[in-house]
Amino acid sequence: MKAQNTSISAMAVLESFPIGRRRLRSYWAREEKQLGRKHSWEEFLAYAESLKPKGIDAAETILRVVIYENPYARLPLTRELFTGPLDERFGPDGDNIKRVFAGGRVLELEAEEAAIRADE
Repeated sequence: MKAQNTSISAMAVLESFPIGRRRLRSYWAREEKQLGRKHSWEEFLAYAESLKPKGIDAAETILRVVIYENPYARLPLTRELFTGPLDERFGPDGDNIKRVFAGGRVLELEAEEAAIRADE
């Protein structure tokens, strides 16, 4: 099949990244692991409130950009754009479409979450 649209280089999506919720989930998983048991909803709410003075608020969001490259673009969008700490980019890598960039803060969050899952 022949490529239909080569004039669009990429789609840029501006989205609200739930950084507070992701951070709270990591702290919460560590807390449950240390205590060796699951907590009740009331305990969770109290714990979430106790973290607010430490700068962790579940409602905190940050705007970020996610780029979806058109693999058939005549003029591809340069990969030097949109490389912030929470930005991500998906595009062609060989014959596949996959994530080709993730900002440093995204990678840190994913590493924290993976370490918690590995300990479960």
